[in-house]
Amino acid sequence: MPATTWNKFVIKYPQSPAFMARVSATLGNARRFDNSKKKLPTPYGLLKEWIEKNFTGDWTSTVEKGVVCIRVATPQDVSLLTARFPIRGPAGKTPAANVTYRISYADYDYPTLAREVGYNI
Repeated sequence: MPATTWNKFVIKYPQSPAFMARVSATLGNARRFDNSKKKLPTPYGLLKEWIEKNFTGDWTSTVEKGVVCIRVATPQDVSLLTARFPIRGPAGKTPAANVTYRISYADYDYPTLAREVGYNI
């Protein structure tokens, strides 16, 4: 399901949880294309591709200073997200949401997730 804008999502789902992960905003010195010549996305873009392929409900995301923040509307999509990217530690309150979890997604997860999404690396 495609994402909605952050502000529209927050108005529609004010109590939705947020999930955060620290990732690079660029590929840095990494390769830019996979073995099939497809252009590789940033770590943030790759996570968004995974979400688009798997979520059925509304969601939104943003990235600032290397921190990805995702808000999710449905319990089913929360379960999908946390099954794939387990929660690390207790929830906290952040400027992004009253309930915010840190998930296990980082730059080193990129190759595995890229293969899951369909890249040939």
